[in-house]
Amino acid sequence: MILALLDKLTSDPVLSSLLVATNTDSKIHPVHVEGFGPAIAYTVTPVIREGNVVTDRVELRVVAPTYAGALLIANRLVNLLDLDEQTAGWWYDTTYVLSSNLNGGGSLEFGDNAYEEFRFFDVKWREA
Repeated sequence: MILALLDKLTSDPVLSSLLVATNTDSKIHPVHVEGFGPAIAYTVTPVIREGNVVTDRVELRVVAPTYAGALLIANRLVNLLDLDEQTAGWWYDTTYVLSSNLNGGGSLEFGDNAYEEFRFFDVKWREA
């Protein structure tokens, strides 16, 4: 499932531009990032399995040197991933993402040039 989300995020030119991503570094990494970004760290926590359908909670932490920059990136994540079941999901290889819903978030400030916005998404998916 995480590969499906990563593919959706890394293929978005607006998000790549906001992150100042390169061909060798998408600026989207598991668990933590080095420095003060801009970058995104993610974690995945299993929530429930109902037959073939799985729901995972995905935490995306945006780190940026400005609050405005962190907020722009966090808002782009919401635009890309806050999709209900009425909106068509998407396939990635053998994974079908049925829905991805915003389920919370917040802000942290670590002093000058260090801001964090985090968003939680409940992602419902299944394997083909």
